[in-house]
Amino acid sequence: MTITKTGARTLLGAIAAGVLLALPGPASAQLDGPATPYVDAVGAWANAQTLRRDLESGGGTGTAPARGRAPRRATARQLAALRFTPSAGVTRANDDAVIAKLPSSYDPVRVRAVLAELRAEGRKVLRANGLRGNDLGDVATFDLMLLYLVYHDLRSDPPRAAVAALRREVRNDIAANPATVRLSDARKQTAAEMIDMKRTFLLADWPADALGRSDRRAEIRTWVRAAFGVDLRAVRLTARGFVAR
Repeated sequence: MTITKTGARTLLGAIAAGVLLALPGPASAQLDGPATPYVDAVGAWANAQTLRRDLESGGGTGTAPARGRAPRRATARQLAALRFTPSAGVTRANDDAVIAKLPSSYDPVRVRAVLAELRAEGRKVLRANGLRGNDLGDVATFDLMLLYLVYHDLRSDPPRAAVAALRREVRNDIAANPATVRLSDARKQTAAEMIDMKRTFLLADWPADALGRSDRRAEIRTWVRAAFGVDLRAVRLTARGFVAR
């Protein structure tokens, strides 16, 4: 897997900022400036999801193994369990949860249309990079990689070997947890949609001023640490995956 040659910034424009310009505001008004209620609604929904806590309660810790112990290696069955069969009903329920957090002046039909467009763009980019949109590990890998690139203001594609190593690391870490195989397709789909949507809105409407960018990077770091257990400030991406800086 590798970022396509369009580069990370172009990808961000395609799947985040460009689409965000079409976000539906209140029916009686034009969208003017950042769609704060919309972004906040997605954030509130995403932050309410408990994938990491689900995995931790299932026997995994979400942290590095104890000193002297090798990381668990996921089996083929565990890796296969990362895949799920998408359901339109699950997507609709997730959309309903986002809409419920918006002011009543927002048109649900238009909101659903934009969310569908965001998902379609995300699937397109995943496919272009050899990833599956119905694999929780692949979705998590891609979104974590994009957030890492933006957090560190890296403007070129990461080496192919580094991305492949990160994919192995992320997929193994999720799959090797005993709780993963017990997650329902609906739970995996919700987690994938949550991760992808949260990443989209973290990167959309990127601030033009230095202070705004610093604040957004802090928000990215906080969310990645909560969702993945990774401190972006403390790692760098290498041919061995994430290593300490």
